[in-house]
Amino acid sequence: MTKIIRRKFMAIVLTLAMVMSLLPALTISAKAADKSYETTVDTEIAMNATDIFGVTDFSSLAGNLGGFWEITSGSASTMSLYYLKTDNSHENMPFGELDFNLGSYDYRSKIYFKASAQGTYIFTSSYTADGGENYEDRTIQVTVTGSSSAPTIADKTITASGITQTGAVLSWNKATDETSAQTALQYLAYQSGSNNLGSVANIEANGTPIDTYASDIATKTVGSLTAGTAYYFNVIVKDAAGNKTCYTAVPVTTTAAPDIWNGTMNTSWYTANPAAETFTISTAAQLAGLASIVNAGTDNFSGNTINLTSNIDLGSIQWTPIGNTDVTTGPVFAGIFNGNGHTVSNLAIGTSASANSVLANAGLFGFVYGGTIKNTGVLNVSIYYAGSRAGGLAGWLNGSTSEGVANTIENCYATGIVSGGNSSNTGGLVGVADYSTITKCYAAGSVFAGTDAYAGGLLALPTPAAL
Repeated sequence: MTKIIRRKFMAIVLTLAMVMSLLPALTISAKAADKSYETTVDTEIAMNATDIFGVTDFSSLAGNLGGFWEITSGSASTMSLYYLKTDNSHENMPFGELDFNLGSYDYRSKIYFKASAQGTYIFTSSYTADGGENYEDRTIQVTVTGSSSAPTIADKTITASGITQTGAVLSWNKATDETSAQTALQYLAYQSGSNNLGSVANIEANGTPIDTYASDIATKTVGSLTAGTAYYFNVIVKDAAGNKTCYTAVPVTTTAAPDIWNGTMNTSWYTANPAAETFTISTAAQLAGLASIVNAGTDNFSGNTINLTSNIDLGSIQWTPIGNTDVTTGPVFAGIFNGNGHTVSNLAIGTSASANSVLANAGLFGFVYGGTIKNTGVLNVSIYYAGSRAGGLAGWLNGSTSEGVANTIENCYATGIVSGGNSSNTGGLVGVADYSTITKCYAAGSVFAGTDAYAGGLLALPTPAAL
């Protein structure tokens, strides 16, 4: 038997030794050449046994073969080595000091390598020759790169929410990957003014990146957009190896900027077909036109629906309410006003220095009789009124059980300041509500009233009303 020689190693990640007996005797004539391999993560690669041991012909050998085997770069915990035995089964090749029976292993075949992480794995091998201290070292290097497969997206839908005049929030489902952990995947959102973000190449060529790549995210808040403008958004996801894929582009149109009133009135939306059942208004001048039609007694819109299709800014110009009367026989509003989630902002009646004492009632609507107002927000109202009834949305909701007249306010709100005078009924949303139903509504702001007055954050005086 050949005497076993041990070799001392410097500090390494792991050291492996194989002790070798050679039958018959073998003399080493030259060091085998170093060898390099390349593979990808979790992909098996076959290394020639001659590269490992440096022996070009095992055919005349029998008995035991021993030597040293060590890893000097890379992590042993992320890789594995194994032999192909003569029965075609695999046998793990552990690190340590071992010897092998040439009758059980087919060293003329392959030694297999596989790694679960990217990196460079470097091994140094040596073996013992005929009974002496004849060691031959060689280096085997395996470079492991990431998978060539792009991340997988089960659902490529991007959802846009919270859309405003200048921004939106994008959200998506996270991708998965063959080699990179899900938390390591990186995402980057892009935007474009055209529908040209259908592939990774198109996104990178045509889109504007929003920020930089970020790991493990599923939402992105987008800002600095232009009101009333169409955009397209998409997201690229990449793994640690740089493989990329993308989601499905989503179109987003920002909400339009409010139309700011210049004090004019437009009634063409009505005069074009006064017999229509449904009317649509989208500008401040058209809203002022509605007030002028009702207040002139031309039409109270009973049985009609008026749809608001955009946000409106009254520009703090003095407003005359829709239904400027205090009697049921006067010019009341009796139709259905559907704001469709839109807002009317900067409504002004009177000033802090000079309260209005001329109007019959104060609010966006003055006198509502048998009408419905829904899905409407009134923002930043500034009402200073010296009369009887004032509210941010409506001054007086009037009804009658004997005449079968009732009002409905639903999904509405008001913010700002409502200030009433002495002996007034002043509310943040409604001043007085007779035989009316108010549901899912609120008011936020300040309410003031004089002496002998009724005041309420939402409603001053229900007589009777169901909230």
